[in-house]
Amino acid sequence: MCSNSVQAMDYGKYGITVNAYAPGAVETSLLAGVDAWQSQKMGQPPGTWAKSLNDANVLGRNGQPNDVVGVVSFLVSKDASFITGQTITVDGGSVYD
Repeated sequence: MCSNSVQAMDYGKYGITVNAYAPGAVETSLLAGVDAWQSQKMGQPPGTWAKSLNDANVLGRNGQPNDVVGVVSFLVSKDASFITGQTITVDGGSVYD
């Protein structure tokens, strides 16, 4: 059982929902830093490693911060008040469940 499922069971009686989001490759300063390290390690130009991640999902692009913002906004809204113990993957179709 996932940690957020256990917490959802513990906190549900108080009306508290517990959910998570799992982003894939999102173009942020963190991804840029990992890209710089990976590209240097492989002896390739900067941006090479991050660009290779585009092929890792069915949409063919890395995510943008706004791709994740919508999911987070939904999870904290009243519209998601009956959702708890779930993890929503935001990765452009890299992983399926």
